[in-house]
Parts: sequence; C-alpha cells; structure tokens
Amino acid sequence: MTSPHHITRLWRDFVSRYPRDVALLVPSLALVAAAGVSYAFILKYTTDGLSAGDSRVIVLAPLAVLAAAALRAFAMWAQAVQSQELALKVLRDLQSAMFGRLTHAEYARHAREAPGALVTRFTNDINVVSEAIVRGGQAMIRDTLTLAGAIVSMLALDWMLTAVVLGVFAFAGPALSAIAKRAQRQTEAAQSQLGALSALLAES
Repeated sequence: MTSPHHITRLWRDFVSRYPRDVALLVPSLALVAAAGVSYAFILKYTTDGLSAGDSRVIVLAPLAVLAAAALRAFAMWAQAVQSQELALKVLRDLQSAMFGRLTHAEYARHAREAPGALVTRFTNDINVVSEAIVRGGQAMIRDTLTLAGAIVSMLALDWMLTAVVLGVFAFAGPALSAIAKRAQRQTEAAQSQLGALSALLAES
C-alpha cells in the first residue's frame, strides 16, 4: 500500500467524521497564512512612505506590524487548539477500531505476533499518526496557502524578480526533491527502529 492510500483511508474512515472541526480549522490556517503574507505589503507601504517623505508611516507602520503579529498569534493559537482536538478525536476512533479488530482476530495471529509488537502499535505508531495529523495536515493546508499568497504578493510587487526566483527554484527542484526523499527514507528507518525498540522494552 502506498502512502497516498493510507492518507486517503485515514481521511475517509476517520477524519471525515468531523466536518465541523475541519471547517473550523481551515479558516485558522488561512488566517495564519494571510497574516504572514501581509508583512510583505506592510514593508512595501513603509518603504514607499519613507521614500515619499510621509511622516505618518512612522506611526502607522509599527501599528500595522503589531496588528499583523497579534492576528497571526491568535490564529496560531486557534489552529493549535483545533488541530489537537481533531487529532485526539481521530486517535480515539483509530484506537477503538484497532482494538476491535484485534479482539476479533484469530488466535493464530496472537500466537504468531509478539505482544510487544502489538503494544507498540497502540503507543508508538499512534503517536506517529498523531504527529502526521497535527503537523502534516497543517503544513499541507497552511503552507500551501502561504506559498500561494507569497507568490501573488511577489507578482504584485515585482513580477520580473518573481520570475527569476521561480526559475531558480525550478532549476533546484530535482535536487531538493532527492534530498526530501532521502530524508523520508531515513525517517521511516528511524521509526521502524523505534518501534522495534518499544516492542523489546514492552516484552522485557
């Protein structure tokens, strides 16, 4: 099974049960992205105002920065609370489903599989899923919106420089992709070793 299959199954069987939580989480992520992108426009307003000799910038620019920072802080707090709440609900349902499947499994499977391996699935593996829901889901939505907003703001401020930057990233894309895949393989190996260690400690 591929990783996209697991993500699709997790969404279909568990996350989609809570549309209200998802609907509350998405605006918080969008607000975090918008507040982060707003710094570029504040900086542009500040530099243009100082170049034009507008003294109001000295007062308005710090106020705008404080407002953007406060908005981002509030959105990040709401994002953390809502994502943790959603993750706990999903993990509760996931553990219940795992326990239900385990209690109805054949005796041969219990005899074949070490008790420590079963314990680590309910502890270490569940923690990995929790991190994936909290961090992975946030990054997929929030960072995508932040990137889209950053590109739009860059195009609005200087389209020529934006084209140069995008060209550099397109050239460096294959190398960055190779580094990301290697890091993913190392992370998977580390998680497997951690699971084996947890199973060994549970049996000792």
